[in-house]
Amino acid sequence: MDGEVKGPKRKPKEFLFEGIELTDEQIASLTELRESFKDASKANREKLRNFKDAQRDLVRSQSFSQDAWDALIAQYKGDLVSAGVEKAKQRQAMFQ
Repeated sequence: MDGEVKGPKRKPKEFLFEGIELTDEQIASLTELRESFKDASKANREKLRNFKDAQRDLVRSQSFSQDAWDALIAQYKGDLVSAGVEKAKQRQAMFQ
């Protein structure tokens, strides 16, 4: 199983607008947008990874309960909502 990729294969970023003829200026603008959001996206992926790890650890622990689950969700709720809003803003900017 080493080397196998989980989930569907994703196309490289160059194919995001495949089939649409873009000017060099538009391509440069999209590249600049992707670069400007790169750090925020990386931070958001890290937050999501931490949340998933915490979920897994809680589910596997002996102290799992509804209260513990609710506390975990409350702890990460703000970060998850912020990450979702940031991702929506990025997509909206790409289609302007």
